Amino acid sequence: MSHILIVEDEAEIASFLAKGLTADGYTTTAVNNGTSALAIMQQVHPDLVLLDIGLPDTDGFTVLQHMRNAGLTTPVIILTARSSVSDTVSGLQSGADDSMSKPFSFEELRARIQLRLKKESGAPITDLSHGDLRLDVRNRTAIVGDDVIELTAREYSLVETFLLNPGRVLSRCLLYTS
Repeated sequence: MSHILIVEDEAEIASFLAKGLTADGYTTTAVNNGTSALAIMQQVHPDLVLLDIGLPDTDGFTVLQHMRNAGLTTPVIILTARSSVSDTVSGLQSGADDSMSKPFSFEELRARIQLRLKKESGAPITDLSHGDLRLDVRNRTAIVGDDVIELTAREYSLVETFLLNPGRVLSRCLLYTS
């Protein structure tokens, strides 16, 4: 059973995440600040971290930097109300494995968690594909045949959502929040 650390200062969001992930069979620990998160990581060694950027004592970028400087390779998915491309890029360049803007779809978050945990469990998933389309998850690029396709952050998110949900009809709501 995988353990997920939720670092979120909004109690309602933390509770929602904990309940949903527990129902999915994960063990969760929730903390509401960066200092507690770093302390818990040393004790519990979670399999994945859901990290808010806007924390009361320090921002999530600083927490992420401390994690990576300490040699922790735990997958991190940033959950943030900041939706600018520069914030997404900053998070990924700081060592995050993924980033989602609030509000988000729990179904999409679940798929992203499963993807990151599969990768860590020894079944490396570095790309998603369908036909001639390949999405390089690590570098966040799309490749069709031999051509690299430049995608905006929104386009990348949509392509990733489609590839994570093959053969499924996706709701308009899910697509708007992906």
